[in-house]
Amino acid sequence: MTHQFRRPGGHWFTCGTHYVGQMGEGDAMREFMDFVTGGVVWDPLPDTFDMFCFKSDGAQFSQPTGAKRWMERLIESFPAEQKARRPAIRRYFRDIKRVYSWYRFYFLSRSMGRPFSSILATCTAPRRRAFAQQTCQQYMDGAFRDRRLIGVLCALWGDYGIRPDLVTFMQHALVAGNNFEGTYYPRLGSRALAKGALALIRAKGGEILLSTRVTQIVLDEAGRAVGVRAVRGGKEGVYRGRHIISDTRLQHAGHAVISIWLGLDASPRELYGMHGENRWISADYRHSQARLYDPKVREVTYAFLSCSALKERYAGHAHSLEVCLFTDPAYFMGWEERNDADGRQDYVQVKKNIVADALDFVDQFVPGLKDHVIFSEVGTPVTWNSFCGWPGGQYITLLMAIDRVEVRRSYSISSLPLALPKLSVTIKRVAGGVASPWLLDTLQPGSTVHGLAPQGDFLLRGAAACKPLGSGLAPLLPMLETALQLGQAVALLGCHRDAEEEVFGCRTAALQAAGGLTGGAFLHEHTHYSATSGRLSPVDVAGFLQRTSGQVGGMKTGQPSTCQAWSYYLCGPTGWLELVERVLLDQGVPATSIAKEAFSSLAEGSGFDFAGRGLQAAARSIRVQRGPGVETALQVAAGQTILGAAEDAALPIPSACRSGNCRRCAVRLQCGAVLDMEDGVVADPGNTILTCRTTPLTDEALIVMEG
Repeated sequence: MTHQFRRPGGHWFTCGTHYVGQMGEGDAMREFMDFVTGGVVWDPLPDTFDMFCFKSDGAQFSQPTGAKRWMERLIESFPAEQKARRPAIRRYFRDIKRVYSWYRFYFLSRSMGRPFSSILATCTAPRRRAFAQQTCQQYMDGAFRDRRLIGVLCALWGDYGIRPDLVTFMQHALVAGNNFEGTYYPRLGSRALAKGALALIRAKGGEILLSTRVTQIVLDEAGRAVGVRAVRGGKEGVYRGRHIISDTRLQHAGHAVISIWLGLDASPRELYGMHGENRWISADYRHSQARLYDPKVREVTYAFLSCSALKERYAGHAHSLEVCLFTDPAYFMGWEERNDADGRQDYVQVKKNIVADALDFVDQFVPGLKDHVIFSEVGTPVTWNSFCGWPGGQYITLLMAIDRVEVRRSYSISSLPLALPKLSVTIKRVAGGVASPWLLDTLQPGSTVHGLAPQGDFLLRGAAACKPLGSGLAPLLPMLETALQLGQAVALLGCHRDAEEEVFGCRTAALQAAGGLTGGAFLHEHTHYSATSGRLSPVDVAGFLQRTSGQVGGMKTGQPSTCQAWSYYLCGPTGWLELVERVLLDQGVPATSIAKEAFSSLAEGSGFDFAGRGLQAAARSIRVQRGPGVETALQVAAGQTILGAAEDAALPIPSACRSGNCRRCAVRLQCGAVLDMEDGVVADPGNTILTCRTTPLTDEALIVMEG
């Protein structure tokens, strides 16, 4: 969480590093960080580094540096808790130490072999484990009587992101205890940590690859992790290493953060006397009943204020402040697909509402803040998911080990992006195929199938109405359902041989019966069966366009709608796409309003007959130009694809589907001859070729990677 970004006017903002404990001289963690970062300078935050504020009674509690001083201040504020038979506040600080002790011994015992693990296990008895793993609220209710004291001690629950009734006392103790002896901030900002670590990593022969999505952990024959397959800048490659650490399958169990970055016309130091401390503002003392921020309800009950500019001890920053709210990612699912200027207006208004709601909530403790804001930017769960989710219409490439051979096939994602982390594809059996029978007959529940990151440019656009047309409904359904979620008008023309071929019939019928989805959108669904009505004709398509334009357009706007007001999404065989596109253009639809997807099924497992074509399959040595003056020799086995040979040689040619659909592996043939083993065409120099389905016919072949 070391990322920082800059905006016009000299505003610097921090995404996640607000303060760090145990960074004093001589602390073990400080020594470790000095080694990792090369000695980044840490400055202590003010003596009061946290302030806990409560709107219900206007009270403020400041936490000083030092466990003893914090304990004495709590005793002074809540003397009744110390008059009980057992001094509760002192016991709380002792219990924090107990948890730290259990935590260390527990993980130390897990990391050591016998007999040491057995000896240490006695220090992690079930009773002590149960003590550490009770909920924070359970501990507080058993330890204290004063609800206000419990509210003060739990006011930093945003630091661990889960309410006190849902988090373990261990997690609370580790966070609270970490800050007892003061907190620190890197002098040159959190970005200095990343830069310092990068120097160490590079010195040891490593590298940090930003904006790189890992799609697969690569295993050797013994099942040991030896590298990762990753996509960087649209190009896929394999990166190998002695040790592989991955967060694959890691699921986030807490709440999400809404970050609000504010540019001010004056310093928070001058306005509010802030010196770099953090402020936790709560509606009342009942944190376990705190409501997460819902953009539809617009009620704020908890917020965190921080000012990184005051913590970095050097001049040059414009004045700024950061406010964090806590939310449920599900509240923002309705805006996942609004990625264009028109469709995002509602989402833009939501962000404006968030800023207004946050400023109103914190005004009691930073009065008049809204009058000093000259710039604002908001990061919501939609912002974070934009880096790891996928829009409707994309496909995923599955990687399968069938008879010890890696087989790749691409399938459209038929589930909604809102269904994260669930992902569904729909697979049709291909006669004589390799992948589809294996997936349908051999794959069992609980098995693991690896896949590359979702890809594809067949995406929902920004028009207020859309018309999906096609026989391949797998990518169309998530798009139309998303459009309905957004309140758009949708008209669907499905084309199938007969009712049995309509595998999504129940799904479209349910949408038709419901009249659409949330938002009151209207769905007009028309299905054409060629077995009874013959093949779809241009007249059929034109009639559908005219009929649905009037009906849906009138319902959505009260005025007849022309064909030009829609976006059109075509998916199906190439011949069918050409027919429908021709009709659309004749009807006056702009070409820019038409999106097409032609996903044809491969003849899986059909090998190319070299002898029958008078050709000889032989091993070849070709050249790959990766940049100006940079060439690499590549050995290609007889009948092997160029892409397969490149992967064997760890040469990063970008790829995805392996079936010639995505065209990510396209390169330019500079000289020589290559054979397309899918259609039997020999490519001439100067043409673009797909390395996933071509093999060289001559040794002097030279391919050029562009872009």
